[in-house]
Amino acid sequence: MISVVEAKKILSENIRVLPDEKVSVVESSGRRLSKDIITPMDVPSFNNSAMDGYAFCYEPGKTDYRVSARIQAGDPAAYTLQKDEAARIFTGA
Repeated sequence: MISVVEAKKILSENIRVLPDEKVSVVESSGRRLSKDIITPMDVPSFNNSAMDGYAFCYEPGKTDYRVSARIQAGDPAAYTLQKDEAARIFTGA
């Protein structure tokens, strides 16, 4: 087995960069973008989580956080996490 570093080196030495081309949305299936697409507006226009998860006040090296809040869809967005805290966030919140 080879290392990740060695595998990346082999890939970078053998990859062929293709030129950019414009295609219709219908033809785009299975392709990759050559550049990021940046929207001029936030979509949606409010903070939204697409799935359940956790937010936490990150501290380098820390692995344990106290879950101090549950944020559900419709809850006010006025909560600020403190050091050592995490919040459970539900879909749509």
